[in-house]
Amino acid sequence: MDNHVTSVFDIVGRIPITPTQQHIDAAFRLGRALRSLLPTPITKVSFDLDAGIRQSSLTVELQTALVGGMAGLASLTENKNIYEYAYQEGIKVSFAPNSKDLDQPDTTLVTVASADYQLALALTTRRAEDQLVLTAINGVPVTLDLGATTRVWILTSDADQLRQLAANDQLAMRVESGQQLAADMAVLVVEASGDANQLCEDLRPLETVAGAAVYAAPQAE
Repeated sequence: MDNHVTSVFDIVGRIPITPTQQHIDAAFRLGRALRSLLPTPITKVSFDLDAGIRQSSLTVELQTALVGGMAGLASLTENKNIYEYAYQEGIKVSFAPNSKDLDQPDTTLVTVASADYQLALALTTRRAEDQLVLTAINGVPVTLDLGATTRVWILTSDADQLRQLAANDQLAMRVESGQQLAADMAVLVVEASGDANQLCEDLRPLETVAGAAVYAAPQAE
C-alpha cells in the first residue's frame, strides 16, 4: 500500500459529527455525483490545499466526505476506514499542502481523474456566509452553493444539442455553465426545473450524453 495514503487515513480516521454536518453531507453528495457522472471508474483524486491538511479551509471532514462519496460508500455512517476503502476500490488519493497553484483564498483545488476524463474543481469556503461553494470547473468560473438549489452535471459530446433541447422545453432544465473538456466532450452544469433525478433518467438514453448526475440537493424547508 502507498505509504502516503496510509499516513493520511491514519491521521484522519472516521467522519465525526460536527457543527458543519450540512457541509459534510453536501461534500459527500458531490463525491457520489462525481462517481456517477464519470463513465469510467475514478482512479485518482488530488487535493491542492491552501494550508496543511488539518489547517485547510476545506476541513479534514470535508476532504474525507468527498473521498467517501467517490469511493462508493452508501453513507458516512458505514463502519469503514474511508481512505483504506478508497484504496481498495482502486482510487489513489494524494494531498499537496500549502499549494502555490490556487487563484483565490480559502480555496482547495480537487482534481478527479478516470481513465478518460479529468475534472478540476475549485471549492471555496465562505466562512462569513457559512457556505461551501463550487467556484470553478476546469478553470471556468461558476458560483454554485452546494447546499442551496438542485444542480445536475452532464457529460456530453454535443453541448449545443442539449442547449437547443433545453431552449425548446424538451428537457426540464436551464443551462447555467459549460466547459469543453476535449474536442468531443464537454461538461454542463444545469438547473433542473422539476425532479432532478428524473431529469438524469431522461438524459442518459441520449446518444450524446456520457453521464448525468445530481450533485446538489434542495435544502429542507
